[in-house]
Amino acid sequence: MTDGNVELDSRVETNSTGKSFHKVSRYIFQNNGDSKKVEFTIKWKQEIETRNIYKNANAAMKAAFIALNIQPVYMRYYATGTLKIIDGDQVEETSGDMIYEYNYMGKPDPLAKI
Repeated sequence: MTDGNVELDSRVETNSTGKSFHKVSRYIFQNNGDSKKVEFTIKWKQEIETRNIYKNANAAMKAAFIALNIQPVYMRYYATGTLKIIDGDQVEETSGDMIYEYNYMGKPDPLAKI
């Protein structure tokens, strides 16, 4: 469907781990010059679980994380996912609840815009 043209529109907030995280993520997929477009939006409603892997690691594991320049955290959210397919004037949309899991390496990442 796409030629690699993907946009990300998001709202970043801090979660219970103190890390910045996309509270709302909207991905837009569209070929250049094409009237067809797909939008996928994730909005997390509730934090279900967090595991601060770095904080809970033993000394040897922390040393390995430091060598890799990471501070991993695992997060699980109750969220809503919405899929919208737009083809000219025709729009199809569906949404539902989902479990959204995210493995965050724990350091700001400019490529992920966090």
